[in-house]
Amino acid sequence: MWMHNGNIGAWPKVKRRLATSLRDRWFNFVNGGTDSEWAFATFLDCLESMGVEPTEAPSTNEGIGHSVMRQAMLQTIER
Repeated sequence: MWMHNGNIGAWPKVKRRLATSLRDRWFNFVNGGTDSEWAFATFLDCLESMGVEPTEAPSTNEGIGHSVMRQAMLQTIER
């Protein structure tokens, strides 16, 4: 099976656990089976767990901020 973009090591072995760790809204957000889609859904789930609503525009012109984005990405990688 070819991946869309990149390759998460041992993807078939971690996909199920990762998918079931997501909130329903992010699980249902994924339309396909690529590792990239699931990684992005995980990133959105991490943002939400940090108190950021990913589907809404930030309340300030500064956006979400690089430190929050970095922390969400680190949590995504950890998961």
